[in-house]
Amino acid sequence: MNLQKFQKGKEKLRVEVIGLQKFTTFREMYDTLPSEKFDTVNMSIDDMVKSTYEIYSPEQEMKWGTLAISIKLI
Repeated sequence: MNLQKFQKGKEKLRVEVIGLQKFTTFREMYDTLPSEKFDTVNMSIDDMVKSTYEIYSPEQEMKWGTLAISIKLI
């Protein structure tokens, strides 16, 4: 069992990592997984990738690929 704790201020969250999926690109990840998993039901794949590039650069994507982490609240 892989348990993780996250804390922001006084708020705490405990989760269990239940899955890891590796992808070469964000586009591949977004094309493969349902948009509900990302809370982006009304966004196009292009907009999702563009939004992600505001956090991670295309160079980082090329160097490391992407990782989808599935969690379950405990």
